[in-house]
Amino acid sequence: DFNVAMAITATGFASLSSTDAGWYGSGVYFTTFAMYASPYFISRKDPAVLLSFVTPGNVYPATESHTGKDSLIGQVLQTGYTAHYIIVDDSGLVPDYANTKIDPNNDIFYDEIVVSQEPQICPVYVLRFASKGIKKIHNWAKDYRKEQRKSKMVVEGRKDNKDKRKSMHLGGKDDSEKRKSGSVASPRG
Repeated sequence: DFNVAMAITATGFASLSSTDAGWYGSGVYFTTFAMYASPYFISRKDPAVLLSFVTPGNVYPATESHTGKDSLIGQVLQTGYTAHYIIVDDSGLVPDYANTKIDPNNDIFYDEIVVSQEPQICPVYVLRFASKGIKKIHNWAKDYRKEQRKSKMVVEGRKDNKDKRKSMHLGGKDDSEKRKSGSVASPRG
């Protein structure tokens, strides 16, 4: 919400960490991926994103599942570390590295960065989204994720989808036929 973002720029992040225990430790959460953050802001009445510089310092590479015996839910940051860094899938879950074959060419991963001290955060920009455009962004993000999951299932061995991959544009519709005729530019060239 734009008003919340503006309040943070005026008063700081301190009160945020007390509102959510956090799956990967208690603190203020960031990501370097706008796509991953989109569900958190696009449903707001006056959507906005606060872009910030974060200085994580000595980072603990968290691999613990939020449901496992070593869960970090609500825990303070690990002793000797000033941040947690987590690789997550599009559901916010840590991949099961021991039991899952990970394909870096097809699996989609994001990150979460947890810091606990406000001096580690420097807000730089507030991006405010027009309500007309936000629905397009929301639909595009939803369709993009759905397409990624679908192509992930195909790549995992059911059949080769190399020639059938679909390119998505902002409206979320399949433009593969238009691309074949040359009327739509493909970002891959």
